[in-house]
Amino acid sequence: MTATVLETADPEDFDNDGVTNERRLKSGNRYVIRGMHDVQTELYVKGSLDTAYSAMGKSAAGGNTHYKLILTNTTGKDLESMTLIDVLPSVGDLGITDHVPRGSQFALKMKGPIVVPPAWNGKVNLYYSTEANPARDELTRNTIYPDTAVPLTSPAGAATPVWLAAEHVGDWSQIKSFKIEFAGGNTLLSGQSIELEWTMEAPGPNEADHSLFDSSVPVNARAAWNSFAVATDHGQPVEPNAVGVYLVYGLPPDSSGGTPTDSTPTPDPSSQPVTTPDPDVQPTPTSDATPEMTPGSPEPASSPDAESVPNPGSDPEADTGSDRIRNKPRCRRKRKEMGRLRLRDRIMRPIKRRPCCRRRVKAAMRFIISLEQP
Repeated sequence: MTATVLETADPEDFDNDGVTNERRLKSGNRYVIRGMHDVQTELYVKGSLDTAYSAMGKSAAGGNTHYKLILTNTTGKDLESMTLIDVLPSVGDLGITDHVPRGSQFALKMKGPIVVPPAWNGKVNLYYSTEANPARDELTRNTIYPDTAVPLTSPAGAATPVWLAAEHVGDWSQIKSFKIEFAGGNTLLSGQSIELEWTMEAPGPNEADHSLFDSSVPVNARAAWNSFAVATDHGQPVEPNAVGVYLVYGLPPDSSGGTPTDSTPTPDPSSQPVTTPDPDVQPTPTSDATPEMTPGSPEPASSPDAESVPNPGSDPEADTGSDRIRNKPRCRRKRKEMGRLRLRDRIMRPIKRRPCCRRRVKAAMRFIISLEQP
C-alpha cells in the first residue's frame, strides 16, 4: 500500500463541481484477483401498469407483478456448481448477504412456479420454502474463503428452510423464498445465459394500508423490494441490487399510451349496468329531435299541453308577447291538434317499416282513435 499524500489541487475535478483548487487525499493499494467465479446477474420487475421491465415497477392494487432474472457466465470458463437463493418481498425482510433491512412496505404473493426455458428443463433444480428469513448456509457450502475474508453468516432469527419441489407446494401464496441449483452433472457454459421468470400478486385495495397509495410519499419509501444472492463453484456469494415495485389505484394504460394518476380509483365492472336491447323496439331516428313515443306512454314535456301550462310562481304581467299568444284558446287547440297528428305519424312509422304483431297494431290504432276524439 502506498503512502497517503495530501494534494492541494484537484485538476481532474473528480467531484464534477467545477472547482479544481480543492485539497484531496491520495493513496493506493495493489489488489490480486484470487479467482474468476462471478457471473453477470440481472434482475428486472414489471408491474401491472408497466409496459416494459425495469428496476422499479408500478402495479395496481391486486395486479400481477412479473420478475425476470438473467444469469450469464462471464468467467471465461464453464461453471460446474451454482446455488442461488431469492428472498421474496415481505415486511421486515433483510438483505441476503449484508443483513441490512431492505425496507419492503408490503408483501406480494407468489402465483405459481418459476418458468424455466425449455432448453434448461431438467438441468436446474428449483425448490421453494415458506421461510421468509432462511439460513444462508447453503450459499457458502462450496466457498473457499481467502485468509483475510470474513465468512458469510445467517442473520439473527434465521431458520433452516424446508425446501419443497413444485409438485409438493400446496399453497403458492405462502411461498417466501426459493432456491436454484444445477442438476447433477450440468454446467453453465462460458458465455451461456439462463433466464427465469415468475409472477406475484400485489395486495388488493382492502389488504394494503392506505399510506402505500400516498403519491406525496417517494416511491422508494412505499415499495416492496426483491433481491437474490448467488455463489458459483468455490466463489463467495454476491448479491446484486434489489428491484422494487410500488402500488397505485390504477387502470391499465389508456389508448393514448398514458397511465392514470395514483389517485385514480379502479372501477368495479360488476357495478356497471348491462342493457339488453329489445329486438321488437325500433330505435329513435337521429334526424328527429322530438322523442319517440309508444302507445300508452305520457306525452313529453315539450308537447303543446305542457307548453300551455304557465310556470308556477311567474308573474303573469311579465309574460312576453309569445307567451300570451301561446295561451290563447284558439292557438292552443290548433297546436294540440298538430301535435296529435305528428304523434300518429310517428307511431305508424315503425309499423309500416317492418312487420309487427297484430296485438300491437290494434293497440296503436285504439290509441290513435282516442287521440282524434275531441
